[in-house]
Amino acid sequence: MAVLGLGLVLTAAAAGLVLVIAGIFGVPLQKAYYIVILSTLLQHHYFDHLQLTRLGDLLGTGDRLVAART
Repeated sequence: MAVLGLGLVLTAAAAGLVLVIAGIFGVPLQKAYYIVILSTLLQHHYFDHLQLTRLGDLLGTGDRLVAART
């Protein structure tokens, strides 16, 4: 139940940020939406990259990672 609440809070925060960007900076609503959503997606992919590459370097050879198995 706590995870659902966190998801709702984060969604509301993203929606609020979209409205702030659109209202204060005069960016069209659709563009403001994509700014927030695509920025979040970019961060997600960046952290995935760190987890699947640099974490393997920190642990040693990285052979325990799924990405290292080919």
